[in-house]
Amino acid sequence: MLCTAPNSRLIADLLPGLSRGGKMTVVSFSRGMIEIPHALLLGDAITLQGTAGGHMEEALSFCEMAGILPMVEEFPLSGAPEAFRRMMEAKVHFRAVLTMGGAHA
Repeated sequence: MLCTAPNSRLIADLLPGLSRGGKMTVVSFSRGMIEIPHALLLGDAITLQGTAGGHMEEALSFCEMAGILPMVEEFPLSGAPEAFRRMMEAKVHFRAVLTMGGAHA
């Protein structure tokens, strides 16, 4: 699982979704601590790793091969101030993306 959630609690909430032997790679920054139940590490043998780069090309290639697409909330370019406001208020669903045309998705 490639995790881009910038929130430690949300990252921790995703861990039980890994299958036995599953791996999560965190590529976002959060100031908080990620709490991991021992049962997940030992019983389910999951792996949690982080990267600030390095293996990103490999991760993106895997996403392309597997047809994994990001979940985003789109805003028209003219709506950049609204997108920024919603992002700063933590009200954006997934990631805010500015588009060159079209309506607010």
